[in-house]
Amino acid sequence: MDCAPNCNNQTNCITRQGLLHDANFTKNKPILGNNVTLKSDNFRDDTWNIIKETDCGNGKIPKGSNVNVLSTTPVVRTLSNGTKLNYYRIEYIDCPKGNNSTNGNFDQNKPCSDCFKGNPVKGNMQVAKQAVSGIGGGLYGNSYRKKWKKGEDGKYIKDAKGKRKLFPKWHRGIDIVTQKGDPIYAMFDGKATKAGSNNEAAGFYVKLESNINGKTILSYYFHMKNENRVSGDVKAGDIIGYQGDSGNLKNEIKKGTVPCHVHIKIKENGITVNPDQYIKGNINTTTGVITADCN
Repeated sequence: MDCAPNCNNQTNCITRQGLLHDANFTKNKPILGNNVTLKSDNFRDDTWNIIKETDCGNGKIPKGSNVNVLSTTPVVRTLSNGTKLNYYRIEYIDCPKGNNSTNGNFDQNKPCSDCFKGNPVKGNMQVAKQAVSGIGGGLYGNSYRKKWKKGEDGKYIKDAKGKRKLFPKWHRGIDIVTQKGDPIYAMFDGKATKAGSNNEAAGFYVKLESNINGKTILSYYFHMKNENRVSGDVKAGDIIGYQGDSGNLKNEIKKGTVPCHVHIKIKENGITVNPDQYIKGNINTTTGVITADCN
């Protein structure tokens, strides 16, 4: 039996058996043996439950996959309204996804990724250190600013300028050091959309919508160049644009408050979350070094 797309030479593959709807086959009639699926569709067991572990927890067999049809006799599923659907028993080789050492197609020229995690730049990374808040200011959570708002309680912070009273500022992402013009990569498979403008804090950016382990994940890549940003379907490791200094970044670099960086923001089912759980690497919160994990 042939592999699913891009699974040649991979390890840790799992052979799964189950039922696939006839719409996945040419003229709704599979042939015995190897077939190529025509769409992405749910993979079901004998009790019609979705086999959720399939394809990184998506429960689907991707379009264009090679599947081994074990019988051309249909298994009939009767819906509650009386509609009858034909399914066929198949075998599917489900292999690890992403750019990592378990993948026979591992590419050292692309960032590390797997089913659930990915990186926006190649190799080891560095959290952007803020002049006021240090490394912590480039991580998700509270950083600090000089400006006071009525009713706020400040916090005394000791830095290069001595002990100063500063005020909290919520930072909803991770800032990763780059150089202007560096390629920015999709962290996951998904659909990319160009957005933003130079007049808003985020500048020009790309929003990527992905399905990861049954959740809708939106990843945002801020402060990009306007030119050569990508829209449409992308794969993890594809270049989706290039680092710029758009939005508020150009002025902050000029003031010396931050280095050039891409700001990564993640929303999980509509809720902003800490991106560190989606980074394919280990973050040292003291030094800011992110060691890429390609295993």
